[in-house]
Formats: sequence, structure tokens, C-alpha cells
Amino acid sequence: MKYNIIYFTLAVFLLAGCGGSDGNAKGPITADPTECKNIYDGNNRYKQFICKGSEKPRMINEQTDKKSANPEHDKCNETPVIYNNQKYGPKYGHYFVLVDSTEGYAEEQYKLLLNQLIDKDNIKLMGPYDKISIINIAGDGPQAEELEPIFAKCIPRSGQEGTMYGLLHSKTSGDTTKNKMIAAANTFNTKLEEAGDSFSQLSNVKGEYSQIIEQIKVLSTKTPLDFASDYEYRKIIIFSDLMQNSKSMSLIRSCRDQGSCISYDDLKAKYDSKLWEGLKPEFGINPPEVFVYYLRCKHDRDMDIGLVELWQSYFDEIGIKMSYDIETSCQDIKPSGKKS
Repeated sequence: MKYNIIYFTLAVFLLAGCGGSDGNAKGPITADPTECKNIYDGNNRYKQFICKGSEKPRMINEQTDKKSANPEHDKCNETPVIYNNQKYGPKYGHYFVLVDSTEGYAEEQYKLLLNQLIDKDNIKLMGPYDKISIINIAGDGPQAEELEPIFAKCIPRSGQEGTMYGLLHSKTSGDTTKNKMIAAANTFNTKLEEAGDSFSQLSNVKGEYSQIIEQIKVLSTKTPLDFASDYEYRKIIIFSDLMQNSKSMSLIRSCRDQGSCISYDDLKAKYDSKLWEGLKPEFGINPPEVFVYYLRCKHDRDMDIGLVELWQSYFDEIGIKMSYDIETSCQDIKPSGKKS
């Protein structure tokens, strides 16, 4: 019994030391696991996906804190922090959001999209110093390589207390005051809201190209997008009807027009092997995970055409774990190619 008490006391001490406090933070700080544990026990797949990575020990990075309030600054932890001969950072996580707006969304879909994307309850699950980037696959040009993020910023320390991240408000020995943290958080939130507004202004505009596969390929190779394997974890979040349509590959005939997708093996057989291999991303070690928010109301209202299964096979082949959830506001949306 004596040893059990000693081990219990030691565990409490270690957890208290890692959890941060209102005093000066000198060592690594981990998030309180309670909130994410409750989420894992529930059925919200999107929040479960976001929670992964919250357990990482993080150190205050004063260099990043100083630059966070700059609206143009989009780098996270450019140099690591060393503590007890161990390196923390420089890069923890990167959430890269691909919004496929080529089909044109109804107002109900925009509300769902924006709530998922910028809802504060979701953002607060992402760790401080993680990066969020957002690209709109607008379909107004043939080259995915031309697309640049409409938003790319590091989640700053906000000074906010009462969250699971003690790092958000812990004091430092430097000049990062609570007012400066609040200013950085305001800059971040303003820029994120502006990115959300850009989608609400699209109305029902449709684009010609839906280059999902090409954009994933570009993510793995285009250095300026800052999605390399030097991040401890990477996550791709895709909001899309998954109806890939480009010069390289189109699912329009085989999925939308026929109302039932061909098998993944049959799809591959339609393409030259060199072309197929050339479309694959090159994420190397530490590949990202993918979450698809499936806007299925226009083409796959009854979830019976096999489009999700086709994409699951694609991600399985390239070694990426895919999770997904579905849009539910179909009552006022007419499916394409079907009589209402």
C-alpha cells in the first residue's frame, strides 16, 4: 500500500508539472486530456480527428509569440525550443483544409461548412502553434499548381484561461504579456473569419474543374505550401462532393452519370500505369491522415453509388488513413440528374 501511495503521488506531481499553470512556464506543457477523452468516447468523428495530436508536449516559443500578431506572418515555430537536451518543435501539427466549391453550395451547405471549419469549439481543440491552411478548389483554372491558400496562419497563444491547453495562457520570463497574446488571437480570428466570408460570397457559382487528386499531389510536392514531413503530424481536411473532374481523371461518367461508380480496380485499369503513378502524392515518412466531410446531397443522397468506397480504396493504396462524415441537410437540395 505504501508503494501505491508513492506511485500515485508521483503521477499527480508529473501531471501537474506538465499541465502548466498561471505561473512562469519553464518546461513542456501537455493538454488536459479530459475533453478529448470524452470526445473519443462519443460519436463526433470530426472532433475525434481534430483531437489527435493534442497530447503532444509543447514548449512556449517566444520567437513565434512575438510574430503572431503580424497579419502577414504565416510561419510556426521557425526554430525549436531545447529543454533538458530535448527538442520541442519547431513544428507540431499542420491542418490543411481543401474546400471543393466547384459544385456550388446552397445556403444550408455553407452554414454547415463554415460551422465545421471555423467553429470556435473545433478550433480550440487544435494545439497552440499548430498551423491551419485553407485552399479553395474553385475550379476556375486547369492547373491545381496555381492555387494558393486563402488562409495560412499559426494558432497563437491567446491568453485564454479555462481551456484544455495551459500553454495558451501560461506566463513566460520574456515580454509576451497577456495583452499581446490577446492581440495575436484577435488577428488570427479576424483573418479566419475573412477566409470564411470568401466562401459565403460564392453563392451557387460552379467551377469547371474539381481537381482533388491533383491538389493532394501538389500538397506533397510544393514547398511553399509548407506541408512537409518535418511536422510531427499532418492532417488533410476535405470538404467536397468527391466528384473528381480534371483533364487527368474524371469520375463524372463513371459515378455521376451512371449513378453507380465502377470499382477502384476498374478505374485504375482505364489509365496508363505511368499516368496513374504520376498522380500519386509523395508524402514519404510520417504521412498525413485525411478527414472527408462528404457533401453528398446532390449526387449520392442515399449513399449508394460507391463514391466513398472508391476514395477509401484510393487512400488505402497511397498509405493514408481516411475518416469521413456526411452532410445531412438534404431536404431542400435537388440531386443532380434525378427527378425531384
